[in-house]
Amino acid sequence: MRFDADMEHSRPEAGVETRTLTAMIAARVRVLRRETRLSGAGLAAGMKDRGIPWNRTTVAKLETGRRESITVPELLALADVLGVPVPWLLVDLTAATAVPFEGIERDPWAVMLWLVGKKPLTDPAGVAWDTAAAPIRQACQVASLVERFGQVRTHRENVAALLPDGRDADRALEDERQERRILEDLTRPLRALVRLGFSPPPLPDELVKRAVELDVELDGEG
Repeated sequence: MRFDADMEHSRPEAGVETRTLTAMIAARVRVLRRETRLSGAGLAAGMKDRGIPWNRTTVAKLETGRRESITVPELLALADVLGVPVPWLLVDLTAATAVPFEGIERDPWAVMLWLVGKKPLTDPAGVAWDTAAAPIRQACQVASLVERFGQVRTHRENVAALLPDGRDADRALEDERQERRILEDLTRPLRALVRLGFSPPPLPDELVKRAVELDVELDGEG
């Protein structure tokens, strides 16, 4: 599969230049590369490390519009090298123009929400959307709760470092309550994934250990 130069707006807005999807990806790559101070040679080296045989000339051709298409493996590697989610290369949320998608004008936010599994482009969505989006939603909840647990854990460790002689008992108890609430909330999306027929994503060792200490079951069953 390729993102080709033929994927253009069918009816561009007045005064707005028609752009291809490849050109949009190229523009995003150029901006991100400059923001991260990554040279063309550096980007090419990162691509090569991921099995994509690019060189500095390939990067220059992409960014100057002399490359008409990008393969899916190239897109995935670009996102990895630049350290961004794949949809961030496909959609410019600051653009006034609609995102080119199968020759039809689309709102950038609508496309972004579709790409991350939040909202379908068509209404009604249909059974296929619900089947695909459900595990994505649950996995996002898992990721959010794991991140929240890490924040509470970091705060707890910082306080302990500032108060080497021991923390306030009430503060310690509140930290434990927060951790317990997060872990108990985490059981819901984990069990939902199991009911949907998916193995839950791996969890940090320290989170699993803390769940055992607080007697919270995270096996996804129940």
